[in-house]
Amino acid sequence: MKTLAASFLTVLTLILTAAEDRAVGTIAALECSAPSSQGSAPAALCDDSGLGEDPPGSDVFVHTAHKGAGGGSMWNSNYDDAGAVGKVFVRFDLGHIHQLIGLYAWNYNEPGYLQRGVKTATVQVSVDDRTFTDAGTIELRRANGSDEPGQAVTLPKPVTARYVRLLITANHGDRVSGLSEVRFRVARPTTDDRVLLGLKSRPKHVPKYPAPTYSRIVPGKPLAGGEDTVYPADAGVIDVTKPPYNAVGDGKTDVTAILQKALSDHPNRGAIIWLPNGIYLISDTLKWPHGDRGGWEEKNTTLHGQSQAGAVIRLADRAPGFDNPNKPRPVIWTGGPPAQRFSNEIAHLTIDTGAGNLGCSGVEFTANNQGVMRHVTIVSNDGQGVSGLRLSAGENGPLLITRVTVIGFDVGIDAAGGINSQTLEHIAVKHQNQAGVQNIGQPFSIRALTSTNTVPALVTKGGQTVLLDSTLTGTGTAKESPAIIAAGHLVARSVTTSGYARALDHRGGSGVAAAVIGEYLSAKPVSLHGGAPTSTLNLPIKDTPQVPWDPLDQWISPLAFGGKPDDGQDDTAAIQQAIDAGKPTVYLPRGSWKISDTIQVRGKVRRMVGCRGFLDLAKMDKPAFALVDGTEPVVVIERLSAGYNQTPTFDNAGARTLVIKHSLNVCGHFTGTGPVFIEDCCSNPTTNWRIKGQTVWARQFNVENEGTHVINDGGTLWILGFKTERGGTLIETLAGGRTEVLGGFSYTTTAGKLAPMFVVRDATLSATFGEVCFNNDPYQIIVREEHGGQVHVLGKDDPRYGRSLTLFSTPRR
Repeated sequence: MKTLAASFLTVLTLILTAAEDRAVGTIAALECSAPSSQGSAPAALCDDSGLGEDPPGSDVFVHTAHKGAGGGSMWNSNYDDAGAVGKVFVRFDLGHIHQLIGLYAWNYNEPGYLQRGVKTATVQVSVDDRTFTDAGTIELRRANGSDEPGQAVTLPKPVTARYVRLLITANHGDRVSGLSEVRFRVARPTTDDRVLLGLKSRPKHVPKYPAPTYSRIVPGKPLAGGEDTVYPADAGVIDVTKPPYNAVGDGKTDVTAILQKALSDHPNRGAIIWLPNGIYLISDTLKWPHGDRGGWEEKNTTLHGQSQAGAVIRLADRAPGFDNPNKPRPVIWTGGPPAQRFSNEIAHLTIDTGAGNLGCSGVEFTANNQGVMRHVTIVSNDGQGVSGLRLSAGENGPLLITRVTVIGFDVGIDAAGGINSQTLEHIAVKHQNQAGVQNIGQPFSIRALTSTNTVPALVTKGGQTVLLDSTLTGTGTAKESPAIIAAGHLVARSVTTSGYARALDHRGGSGVAAAVIGEYLSAKPVSLHGGAPTSTLNLPIKDTPQVPWDPLDQWISPLAFGGKPDDGQDDTAAIQQAIDAGKPTVYLPRGSWKISDTIQVRGKVRRMVGCRGFLDLAKMDKPAFALVDGTEPVVVIERLSAGYNQTPTFDNAGARTLVIKHSLNVCGHFTGTGPVFIEDCCSNPTTNWRIKGQTVWARQFNVENEGTHVINDGGTLWILGFKTERGGTLIETLAGGRTEVLGGFSYTTTAGKLAPMFVVRDATLSATFGEVCFNNDPYQIIVREEHGGQVHVLGKDDPRYGRSLTLFSTPRR
């Protein structure tokens, strides 16, 4: 790799160094789009993802062979042959008119798929994005599948252009075409143009806020004013300060090896690794347990503190290996591709990345199907670092990020990749250097974002973003920029900005000049009826109710009544006795619990904590748990897993409020009148969810069964972040039911021809939704709408669809 990089040193130095001749420079496009993409975002071609200095400080850049780097470092087309008219091209917006001299391209570099790389392409240019003319033909060699140095291409003559289109006419032998990164060589670049900056070129950092201190923390003691999330000794929770680990949270003793051992000793076992209040000093990345199956064990693990402000993991100042922003390194890493990182969780912690660690990321969080980060603060001690929270590992999601604060870093929250959907709620970002939140290509749904920044609060590049009920406050130089810079599908509703020049710039859209966004749609709504509403359904939204975390003397488990996990004996009676014992919190210690009949949740119980308990359910036509009448108005059931079976897990059979959260392979058939909140749940793949007249609010709702996934029969269903797999109708709404989906994503993995994606029968649907299908068998019918004996259909080939709907709307009924 070094020899190959060295052979391009002269060209790369001329092209990419920030100190080159002022008359000619190489810039990045402001935005990139493509009519044909599959599991990737065209924004990857202009966002620096996958590029790194080699060696550091040289201003010479190579591209990684890791497609998932930076959340998706390469783009590829759909299954369209190279040369397909109007389908296989990429379009770049340079931001303003330039004299274009040439390009610098890094070809598609994924090992095993190098044949996807572009072989020949026609360069087309335009000044108005309407009329394009040919500027020449380029030819690119195959990438090397390692650290790829890229290739310079000079046009036959300079041309005037703001927009550049690469019409791909041939690749190196695949139906799918791809690229990794593209830059443009122009005459007289301006200060508004973006160039790659090496370590020597970065401006001097000036802190924007005082360094955090932790003088109030006393190791192991509750923090005044903070939560006190402690567990019973027999819950199966791993206390890192107890034998055999004996970690010391004094902020002076390096406990990296101890915390890593506590994680590594419990791969894929549902373990809750628990940190009492204290300051835990580390000097290297904490990694999720790798196990002995080639990394398949990086899942089903929780890192949990006693309180968000009192349990602090702090990276040492100027820690070795955290100094290169072009090769960012996280403090905590929860795994990467493939999409098998089920039930990962980080909760009730502060992660402090120290000072002088400008190549640091706070947390690189990956979870799939069900996983959550909640009640977490991520802070840079001096404001430096690449990102606070990276959600950009390939195949990341579905997951939930809730009640998280990020302070400092270049980017507060950085999401990327074409799959599998990410949902965020009650998020605060402050004092970033480049952007508060950035999304490159993900199905990405945010509600209740608060941002205080001199830079844009939200930047999107491709993908589908939903932003609701948010407050974006600009300070200082923010008055010169928009609060939101967006490219790709965007739904923004009830967003208030202040201190910015305007609320929204949308590349290719109209934007919003005012400070308040009532509702903004980046594309025209789709409907099967003239005169249908052109706005979202805007159902009333309620936050998921919170119930107190009870002191331990108010907890009880089935262990007290003869129940025992993992012994193969029926635990139904012991669990029911624990519920009826009069304590407000019932817990199931980690392990497998056998259930053969419906357990009634009643009396004084207001919380059931699974402690990552597993439910071994007998095959029944009735639910495992039924919420019936009791003294508490709200009951929370959390952190359970039910496996693959045909037994419905939950029923809200009464009038009280049921909250189901952080649970895997569960489902609900609801028969009562009480409202239901679903948060961070993945369904049982062998049965579905059924609503019968209830009101349901769902966040990060992942439903993966074959056949009809969700039935809304006369109820009200509001979803923020809806992800699905397998064939069959995703939501059937009937009998006057109302369904609103704000951010959805179908990963169509079995025959799409089996059923319509959505069915609406004398009911109302409002949906922001997209689809990815890698087996070339997507849904044939997207919406089937029936009303008054008439049937209307939206098919997959309708030009208004294109694998994504900014908004589909039916008449209100």
